Amino acid sequence: MKKLDHPNLVLLYEAIDVPTSDSLYLVLEFMSGGTVMNIKLGETTTPLQTEVAREYFRQLVLGLEYLHGNDVAHRDE
Repeated sequence: MKKLDHPNLVLLYEAIDVPTSDSLYLVLEFMSGGTVMNIKLGETTTPLQTEVAREYFRQLVLGLEYLHGNDVAHRDE
């Protein structure tokens, strides 16, 4: 995963597996805007304009296409 490089992916710098526990730590690129899952529409933000939403979705699909092309299956909860 550390060798993957695409403008629509968050960089993975290091994966740390702790052998004495079930913990796995991922050191990722800092994203100042936070996670997409933290956006609560209707509370503090307004819906995106159609063209902006379309561009974000295009970037998301390009990132997933790159991952799948490199035999990486993505799963988000």
